[in-house]
Amino acid sequence: MMIEVFLEEQSHKSKREVGKVHLLLMEGRAKREEGVLMGKTDNFQNGYVKVQEVPLFEGGMIVGSR
Repeated sequence: MMIEVFLEEQSHKSKREVGKVHLLLMEGRAKREEGVLMGKTDNFQNGYVKVQEVPLFEGGMIVGSR
């Protein structure tokens, strides 16, 4: 019973975030899907971004991609 209540509330909370813009601190590649990076949003939720190329940074400047 408690788990169902939690999951329902979490679902409502997640739906309220759809369409909003957040900062995303990239932490690395997603484990389950190729070409997706994952990180934490500014409200501490997991965020995922599909990427075509990953920029390479050196000294704060983009120096290439892979």
